[in-house]
Amino acid sequence: MINFSAQPKLTPRRVRRSTIVRMQCAGEFCFSGAVDQDAVKAKIVTAKAALDQDYQDLVMLHSDGTTESPYKLESGAANNATGNIVYYQNWPSTAPEDYATTKQFQFGVEAEFYDPNLSLLDFSQSIRITGTTGPIKRWIRLLDGTWQSRVIHTSSTKRIIQEGRALGFGAYPVEPPPILAEIYEHLDQRQIFQEGPSIFYSRPYEYLKTWRYVFETPLEFTPLNVYPLLR
Repeated sequence: MINFSAQPKLTPRRVRRSTIVRMQCAGEFCFSGAVDQDAVKAKIVTAKAALDQDYQDLVMLHSDGTTESPYKLESGAANNATGNIVYYQNWPSTAPEDYATTKQFQFGVEAEFYDPNLSLLDFSQSIRITGTTGPIKRWIRLLDGTWQSRVIHTSSTKRIIQEGRALGFGAYPVEPPPILAEIYEHLDQRQIFQEGPSIFYSRPYEYLKTWRYVFETPLEFTPLNVYPLLR
């Protein structure tokens, strides 16, 4: 292995959402005695065929050839959102004059790993209030052509709309409950919508849910803190 890198990806709130891990590896075919070109080609073809397949585990071994090192990428790991992808290969020429006692090659594998403890990737919610519960006034045109403001009702209702979206990883998130009691909600206008899940490299991983509640109340109302903290 010649390089191991881990690049974080952040949510809009600057929370670590996932990490792109890349392993760049180099190797060589070693030969002793007379070089059999057909045998060399066969080894290269076998190795290249293995690297032409994505979604395979990559494990670096110690010099004994059996003991695993800490450097490995498990394609089937639960938080591996993409699976292991071979993103580049560099192979030696197989022209007869290029054969020698060694042949070098390089390849790179990458995967995107989500934080296993992060189930909520993104969240947003808004509270829209129309009205003040104050008096209802109307402008009345008098017989002399002038206008006069008059109170039609001494109080009124206010209309409140609670709506938002949440993006879950691995499962749909649970929508927050209505901020007012059921007596004030227009239940016939409640909307809950689930989209997805998003498919990435044949795997579902992002689950979007949206919600919308409509209320009407004659009471004074101050929105509570209904915005969760994301890790």
